[in-house]
Amino acid sequence: MTRSSIVRPTCKMKQCVIGKRQRTVNVPYDQARKRYRYRLDQGSSAKEDDDKDYVEVENIGENIGINESASRHKRRCDSSFKRWQENRKALFNSFCEMQQCSGLCQLCQTADSSYRCHNCGLSNVCETCLVKQHQHQPLHAVEKWNGHYFERVQQTIVRQLPCSCEIKVYSSVDVIFITEEAEEINVQLNICNCTSLSKSIILLGYWPIQAIPEKSRKPKATSIRLMLLIESLGQCSSASLFSICKALQLHKTPMWSFKPVNIYRLLNSFGAFRAFEHLVDDLRWSGNVDCPACFVEPDCNDNQPCFLMLDGCFGIRHRKTAGDEKLESAPIPDMFVDVDVGRPTEPADDHCANWNAGGRGHALTSASDVQRLDVFGCFCGSCRHGCIRYLADMTTPGEKLNYACAMVARALHEIPSVVPLVVSYDVSCKLKGHFTDDRVTFVVPAFHASLLMATFTSAKLHRAFVTTKELA
Repeated sequence: MTRSSIVRPTCKMKQCVIGKRQRTVNVPYDQARKRYRYRLDQGSSAKEDDDKDYVEVENIGENIGINESASRHKRRCDSSFKRWQENRKALFNSFCEMQQCSGLCQLCQTADSSYRCHNCGLSNVCETCLVKQHQHQPLHAVEKWNGHYFERVQQTIVRQLPCSCEIKVYSSVDVIFITEEAEEINVQLNICNCTSLSKSIILLGYWPIQAIPEKSRKPKATSIRLMLLIESLGQCSSASLFSICKALQLHKTPMWSFKPVNIYRLLNSFGAFRAFEHLVDDLRWSGNVDCPACFVEPDCNDNQPCFLMLDGCFGIRHRKTAGDEKLESAPIPDMFVDVDVGRPTEPADDHCANWNAGGRGHALTSASDVQRLDVFGCFCGSCRHGCIRYLADMTTPGEKLNYACAMVARALHEIPSVVPLVVSYDVSCKLKGHFTDDRVTFVVPAFHASLLMATFTSAKLHRAFVTTKELA
């Protein structure tokens, strides 16, 4: 059979755009799948009436000039971008007019406008209306039109805090305040002798840069709102203090005439930001840390038990050469438990005396580690929801029983007397011999069940699982 003798079908064909590469192929009219977008051949007749799903490709995006082979999302993005491009010139002109002084005062509508204040939302006002709006002497940076651009108005604001003492003796102190927009404002602060300069600065909503501003030649203070913004950005991102301060400095566009303050140099040189962080941590973690999901009622005798999960982590270590510097204001001081590692903790004979806790910790600690480390791990106690309750530095090469005993004693001292306590530990059967309180129940985590079965006798294993069964 020759090529010319092949009988070709005479059915009507359609051109279909298919696949991710948008290839055009000829498909028989009756076999074409409806999910494709079809385009009739140039030599074929018009589409039939019963072909309701037919879409002519060349008509898609004809009015907006978009590629017909693009997806629906791409066409929507291109259409939105084209509309923004068409309106770009009008938006640019409006934005430039915002930076100029034009028209009358937006408040009185009579005098010419030559001032503006971004803090008050006043774009174009006269001097009379500006003074009226700033009667309470706010710490705002005012700008004035000089014929070409807006420039900062060098002004000194006088502030005086009210005092309730009988004999009022005021003294004047010049303080430089850094606002939330990283702008410097000179303020003459009148302070009564019954109060301090630090207290007066904080009452105004600012944080002192120097630890003792009374002894500083040029006392400075920054906005507490700015400090909270930097602190929240540091908590929610991995950026450093330098990067956050640099981004806040560049927040103002180059169209503004003044030069912003170097925030990082102010906050980092005098330790002001670190002191502010410690203050915020003390306010957030006042007292001991508690789990919001562990509910107890001190006056109720029918409470659900509280859980204390104990274990040690030998991956958190501290070298002796790393230094022993300690901060005076620790964020969470009540979480760490004082452990007497020198006290002997030999259990009774019937409580697994031959079992050693933290065997893996002994294996990970070498002779060289004993010489170069002063903290070999971190012992942790948490509730069943994963909230950390207690911490302790393991200053011994192994996981001694003293750490667990100290945390259980601390928990029994803090929880109400009507609340039972369930302690989960690797060797709870060994820990049980040190406590006679009826409120506490010792269990073994299921993770160590296979290890218990391979180590303990059947009687001791039965005793450990009886304790778990009573808890259930």
